[in-house]
Amino acid sequence: MKILIITLLSTILLACNNNKELPQETIQKPTKPAATVKGKIDPVCEMVQDTAWTNLTIYNGDTIKFCSENCKKAFEARPTKYSKHS
Repeated sequence: MKILIITLLSTILLACNNNKELPQETIQKPTKPAATVKGKIDPVCEMVQDTAWTNLTIYNGDTIKFCSENCKKAFEARPTKYSKHS
């Protein structure tokens, strides 16, 4: 049994070391962290906003968009907890 495990681990390590680099166009560049996209995040989960988001509410005269109905409900239940992000 130990030999089988060692063989499997060796095979996996060799396979990982033999990977070729991905072409540059297939590597996804990270998006900006939510903290640097002021006013453009879901204040509850801090996801970067998408133009397709349809869940929104008005708070202190500002329109705030949410990624889901759950985030909208969480915000509406405790807006002062999340309003610092909006």
